[in-house]
Amino acid sequence: MNYLEVFPSIALVWGVLGVAVGLKGEVAATDKYTVLTKLWLVIGWAYLAACVPIFQESQHFSAQMTFFYAAFAVILSLEVWIIFLGSLIAIALAKKAHDHEFSSLMLQWHLPIKRVLKPMLQVLSVLQIVNVLYYMLSLSA
Repeated sequence: MNYLEVFPSIALVWGVLGVAVGLKGEVAATDKYTVLTKLWLVIGWAYLAACVPIFQESQHFSAQMTFFYAAFAVILSLEVWIIFLGSLIAIALAKKAHDHEFSSLMLQWHLPIKRVLKPMLQVLSVLQIVNVLYYMLSLSA
């Protein structure tokens, strides 16, 4: 098996992790993030690195993989922004916890950005899972 055939499994795990973070990523009463969210950011950067080999110029997809990777590219383009903005928010919140006089635009916009990113993460994660399952079902048919 080559990397292109193994990658849908990686994308499926990433989608399931995204759904878990969307549901259990913060404590609702205190509006604080759990370890799962912090772990998600670290794994998110590793996931982005795992996506790099897919976009090499010499890659040739089989006919069955074309739709999967086209949909994957659309989903990934939005996931990159979620991981990037989530990382910036995490850095700003960590800096604020250590220096109470710290101020930044990310802190001022933290809650409005979170209100967009959290549902967006959940939708993209479900789309990722559906995309992988569609691909796996098309292989078995």
